[in-house]
Amino acid sequence: MGGVLLAVDAVWALGLVARIDLGEFTLYRPVFLAVIGVGFFLTLAFVEEFLAVRALGMLLLLAAEPLLEAAFQQPHTSRLLLSGLAYVWATLGIFWVGKPYLLRDQIAWVSKTEMRWRLAALAGVAYGVVVLAAALTQWGG
Repeated sequence: MGGVLLAVDAVWALGLVARIDLGEFTLYRPVFLAVIGVGFFLTLAFVEEFLAVRALGMLLLLAAEPLLEAAFQQPHTSRLLLSGLAYVWATLGIFWVGKPYLLRDQIAWVSKTEMRWRLAALAGVAYGVVVLAAALTQWGG
């Protein structure tokens, strides 16, 4: 699973670097594309421990960009719901790439009791309902 997630990360990163404006670094676009490809193969070859968690962390870092892009310069304060989620994902992604055992510890903590598990699930559903309500009432166009 780690290899599959890492491949998704590499393809997504290649697509981003190929299409976004790199500003003064546009000259180095081919180098960045090559580094992503080489990094993918080196990571597959040499990173054995917690590869799936590290790749999931990279995926969270990549997934934060579309959320921030969607919320960029929106007039509604509900945009902060997306921005906040993106920054939580980015923070978790950074920690899961650097210290992948933290995900295991977080899962163990949340699933230790049924009450924690239910509260975490309820918090996720409540957040989803709030974002959906904001999207239907304020972002509807």
